[in-house]
Amino acid sequence: MADVINPYGTPQFNSSVLNPIPPISTLKETDLLTTKGIEGVNAFVTAKNSRYPIFDSDDDILYIKCTDANNNPTVRMFAFSEISMEDYTKIKAKNSPYATKDDLNELKEGLKNVEQLIRKFQSAGGKSDANPTTRNNASGRNGNS
Repeated sequence: MADVINPYGTPQFNSSVLNPIPPISTLKETDLLTTKGIEGVNAFVTAKNSRYPIFDSDDDILYIKCTDANNNPTVRMFAFSEISMEDYTKIKAKNSPYATKDDLNELKEGLKNVEQLIRKFQSAGGKSDANPTTRNNASGRNGNS
């Protein structure tokens, strides 16, 4: 590209002439990194206050290398294994905030057992305190007023 002169009289040069070295791409925390063993993880240089997931190229291990503000590294290691789709759905259901049909059926069975115990207690001559008129309400007065 030819040099261009701007209206102020100072020539503008092609930036590739002044800076022929292309910029070095920086490593981001989202890049996929692999290494061989913990020795490779320890040799991996990281920036301050950063966290990098590093996969072992030989084993099913994930390393997470973190550095603090003083650039002190800590390495956490996680082993992982393949799971089936059935196991995956069980894990997702276990961590779900919603009740499954099995959860509701289990609750139903538990309530049936409690009802049977109450009937058994009442038939043995016990008295139930479930009468709402004998309880005090929030104002302290009897419920029969």
